[in-house]
Amino acid sequence: MLPEELSADLCSLREAVDRPVLAALITFDSGGRLKKHRIERAMMRSAPKLNLCRVQRRARRSSNDKTRPLLDPILKPLFACYRAMAKARTSRSPRLDLPEHKIQLAPDGHVATIALRQRLETHRLIEEFMIQANVVAARKRFEAKRVR
Repeated sequence: MLPEELSADLCSLREAVDRPVLAALITFDSGGRLKKHRIERAMMRSAPKLNLCRVQRRARRSSNDKTRPLLDPILKPLFACYRAMAKARTSRSPRLDLPEHKIQLAPDGHVATIALRQRLETHRLIEEFMIQANVVAARKRFEAKRVR
């Protein structure tokens, strides 16, 4: 976890703000298998600030001015790629979709409530792409060590 000053500012994807990134450019086949990859330094500008609930609703066809322009060029292909990747992952290994709990503290610091955190398909989508980026980074690191 990052310190608050980093996670809330410098490492936060703020709407319409340029951020330096290491981008994992990954190509998958229609079966969800990784075909090629590369990592590049880049600058990115976050488009509309969206939360995962908004994206999930948009993927299910609920209207929203921020997500409507993103549906065909970005969201549909992104979800199609995720579903192919998830299917490929399921065929390779058991599914580990474990519940996550949300703990609410009372003003005195004691636990007030414990509830299950809502798990949306968008949460799993982000997790899957993060896993794939880590796989690519690990492969690059392994290849670099082998070359030495």
